Amino acid sequence: MTVPDRPKPRKAARDVRRRQLMEATLDVLATRGYASLTISDVSRAAGLSLGIVNFHFDSKAVLLADTLKYLAVQYRDNWTAAVNAAGDDQRPDRWPVGCTRPHPAGHQSSGSAECAAQLPGGVLPCAF
Repeated sequence: MTVPDRPKPRKAARDVRRRQLMEATLDVLATRGYASLTISDVSRAAGLSLGIVNFHFDSKAVLLADTLKYLAVQYRDNWTAAVNAAGDDQRPDRWPVGCTRPHPAGHQSSGSAECAAQLPGGVLPCAF
């Protein structure tokens, strides 16, 4: 005896729906701007019902605030990944004190021969 295939669920996970709506919000914002954006525009762009938008977001302001937070997290994650991929010598928190750009391996401290004039507070800026 075989078990019949179950129909695929129509419900997506909460975070999937919210992400879908926030992506649609970004699309609508890019074309119409905030003043012209409506919840109906977002639901249409996402291919979802108006009720789904209202279920996940209490108002247009909440939708925008959550969308901007979502965008900020993406932005931070992309930059973090880029900095980590660049390697330790590219990370500003790993540069010698006073240095303003990455250095070749072996460059030691801001007090080395390559470093020049003194800044206030006794920090030597790196002239590398």
